[in-house]
Amino acid sequence: MSRSSPAGEVHAILLAAGLSRRMGERNKLLIDLGGEIMVRRVARALADAHPASIIAVTGHEHEKVGQSLEGLPVILVHNPDFAEGMSTSLRAGLHALPPTAKGALVALGDMPALTARDYGLLLEAFRREGADAIVRAAYDGHPGNPVILPRNLFETAAKIRGDAGARALLGSSGVRIVDVEIGVAARLDIDAYEDLQEFSRGG
Repeated sequence: MSRSSPAGEVHAILLAAGLSRRMGERNKLLIDLGGEIMVRRVARALADAHPASIIAVTGHEHEKVGQSLEGLPVILVHNPDFAEGMSTSLRAGLHALPPTAKGALVALGDMPALTARDYGLLLEAFRREGADAIVRAAYDGHPGNPVILPRNLFETAAKIRGDAGARALLGSSGVRIVDVEIGVAARLDIDAYEDLQEFSRGG
């Protein structure tokens, strides 16, 4: 599934390790959405956008999450420290990137409304900008997810601690940010049952 470009390789980091606390005892990533497990739906859309690779970082119920991704072109990386917050999974994903990586598309496993086209628009923008800008999904002018980090931010991103992801460093990085309007899918993550209802209504 590799795709080369003058801007270099963009790899995807799929964060799929969380505890799903707001869903009670249920792992939201393993919820069936119309015949397809949520995290599988996200990974499939990512794969269809053709990043250089997809690194899926697992943690909570890692065996079940890994099984749900079988047959897809993903590299599984288990994060034993997942309970300490999202930053540990981001760090695990960044450490798993090859030295040729020029960008990291940080995707969340609980955003099933995103399509291959959405991811493709972000990848295209990153390459167009010369791989030296942060590319961020937006909805109606408001920042959303996912984001693509350029290589010069990998080291800084790996220092984030706690339950924070890539967006935690955007305001203070000093790196130019390019927003790409992709619609409501940029803000619709599934944290609670109300979010599931909104997703079922089409956003």
